[in-house]
Amino acid sequence: MKELKYKNLWATLGYFYAALIFFICLKESPPGTETFPYQDKIFHFLAYFLLCFWFGQIYSSVTRNKIFIWSFLMGLLIELIQSQLSYRSAELADLLANTLGSLMGIFFGLILIPNVLSKIDGWLQIMFKKRS
Repeated sequence: MKELKYKNLWATLGYFYAALIFFICLKESPPGTETFPYQDKIFHFLAYFLLCFWFGQIYSSVTRNKIFIWSFLMGLLIELIQSQLSYRSAELADLLANTLGSLMGIFFGLILIPNVLSKIDGWLQIMFKKRS
């Protein structure tokens, strides 16, 4: 994996995204906002897919287990907090969707298409060199 020049930027964006997941999962949402069946589970899957895909692009494959464990613990913590909120409920199915999304995100981010962020990082380097 090519070293990212803007690794700190990408990591910061990833941590902001993780914080956004926390916020969305813990905020009160009006009842009946789902527009199709299993919308919530699909959101969980996609949110964790993107999270692990993103961090899989930033950090080497040596840390793939750490990325997965970190995302699993984050999802578990959110579910535990939701179980204590009167306006949210914890669901094992949410944790399962998170876990599957994490695994698929790691698989895609580290194995199938591992250099997406590296290419974007390279393009940014070229763009900023042209402006200098």
